[in-house]
Amino acid sequence: MKIEPTLLGVIIGSGLSLVGNFLTQWATIWKEERQWKRQQAAEEKKMHRLETKEKIRSIKNIYQNCISRLSLLVAIGEKQLEISNEELMKIHQEAVEWLALLSLHHRDLNSDNMPNLSREIHDFCEDASGEARFLLPQINKFAMEDKFLFPGAEIKKSDPKVRRVQMNIDETFRRQQAIEGIELGQSHVFECNISILSNSQREKLWDMHYESRKSIPPIIHLSVPKFDERLKIIALKGPGIWTGKLNPHITPPEEIFNAWEKDYNDALTLANKNLQAYS
Repeated sequence: MKIEPTLLGVIIGSGLSLVGNFLTQWATIWKEERQWKRQQAAEEKKMHRLETKEKIRSIKNIYQNCISRLSLLVAIGEKQLEISNEELMKIHQEAVEWLALLSLHHRDLNSDNMPNLSREIHDFCEDASGEARFLLPQINKFAMEDKFLFPGAEIKKSDPKVRRVQMNIDETFRRQQAIEGIELGQSHVFECNISILSNSQREKLWDMHYESRKSIPPIIHLSVPKFDERLKIIALKGPGIWTGKLNPHITPPEEIFNAWEKDYNDALTLANKNLQAYS
C-alpha cells in the first residue's frame, strides 16, 4: 500500500510533535525533580544547622550550669558566702543534676574523659563541698577541649603519672605569712608526677584511696589518719584534712610530700594510741 507524501508528512510531523511533547514534559519533570531535591537538601541542611546550633546551645548551657554551681560551692566552702542549709542542699542537688547531663554528653561523644569524669562525679556526690574545687578546673578543661563545641581544638593527652594534688594551709602559718606581706589562700592545688615520690608515700596514697577507687586517683586530697570515736576505727581519708605549714608556691612537690608524710606518720601514731585506749 502506497502512502501519499502528504499523509506521510502529517504522520511524521505528528510523531515528531509527540516526541517533542514527551521530551518537553520529561525535561520539565526532570527539572522540577532536581529543583525539589535541591530544595529538600537545602531544607535538610538548614534543619541540620538549626539542630546543631540548638545542641551547641544546650551543651554550653550544661557546662555553664556545672561551672556556676561548682563555683558557688567553692565560694561557700571558702566561707565567702553564707547561706542556709536548705539553699546549700538545693545547690548540691542542682550541681549533681547538671553533672549527670554532662556525663551523658561525654558518653555520647565516646569521650576519653568519660572514666575520669564518672569517678570524679562519684566522689563529688560523697563530698560535694570538698570535691567542688577539684572538679571545677576539670569541667573548664573539658569545655575547652570538647570536640563538639570546638572541632578543631587541640586536645592534649594527659600523662597518666601526673596527678592534681590539693593541700590546705595552716591558718597560723597563713597569718604569719600575711604579716610578712605574703598572701596565701586556705588551700592550694598543684600538679605532681607521682614517679618522684618515695615508695612509702605512694603506698600511703594507695591505702588512703583503696576502698573507694582501688587506685591512686587523678585528684589527690592530702589528709592524715584520724581516730573515729563513733566507729572506733582509724580513718585514713576524709576527716583528717592535712594542713601544711609551708608556702606551696615556692616549695617543691617533693618537700611538700615529705612534710605531709612526717605529719601522716605522727597522726597515725596518735590514732593508734587512741584506738588502743578504747580496746
